[in-house]
Amino acid sequence: MALRTGTEPGRTVIEGMLCADDVPGLAAVFGSAGEGGLEIDLGSCTGAELLAAAALHEGIAAARGSGRKVVLKGAYPELSSILEGFAEHASGYRPKRSSWSFRKQFVDIGDRVSEMAGIASGLRSFAVRTFFATAAIVGDRRLLRTKLAMYYMEQSGVRAIPIIATLCWMLGVVLGFQAGYQLRSFAAEMFMPDLVA
Repeated sequence: MALRTGTEPGRTVIEGMLCADDVPGLAAVFGSAGEGGLEIDLGSCTGAELLAAAALHEGIAAARGSGRKVVLKGAYPELSSILEGFAEHASGYRPKRSSWSFRKQFVDIGDRVSEMAGIASGLRSFAVRTFFATAAIVGDRRLLRTKLAMYYMEQSGVRAIPIIATLCWMLGVVLGFQAGYQLRSFAAEMFMPDLVA
C-alpha cells in the first residue's frame, strides 16, 4: 500500500492492498490530522486485510469521537461492509468495569487459605486414623482381613504391571520425541537414550 497525502490538508489517498504492515502508517495519518476534518480516498485501494481494516475503523472511530469529521470516499463494497460490521459491533459493545478491589482480593486469598487448611486437616485426619488402625491390627491380628488385603495387593501390584508398562513406554516415546527435537539443535542426539532411561 502507498499512503499519499493529498494537496489539500487532511486528505489521504490509499492505493493498493491495505495490509497489516500499514497499521503504523494509518496511525500516523490519524495522529497528524490535527483538529480539522479528514478525508480518506479509498478509490485506488484494491483490498484490505482484516487487521488493517480494524485499525482503519479504530482510527475513524477515535477521530469521530474527538469531534473531527471523517469522510471515506470510493471504498469498494467489501471494505464498506467490513467497516459497517465493525461499527455495528462496536455500537453494541460496552466494556466491563473492572471489579478489582482490595477487599475482594483479600477475601479471595482468605478463601484459598481456608480451602488449603481444610485439605491439610483432611490429610492429617486420614494419617491419624491410618496410624491407629495399623496399631490396632498390630495389637490384635484378628482385625486384619488377610484374604481382602492379599486381593487388593494383587490388584494394585501384579495385575497393574501391563498398564504401568504401557504408561512407561508412552512416557518414553513422548520424552524421546521432545528431547530429540531439542537435542538435534546441539548435535547431542547420542545422549537421548540416557535421558529417556
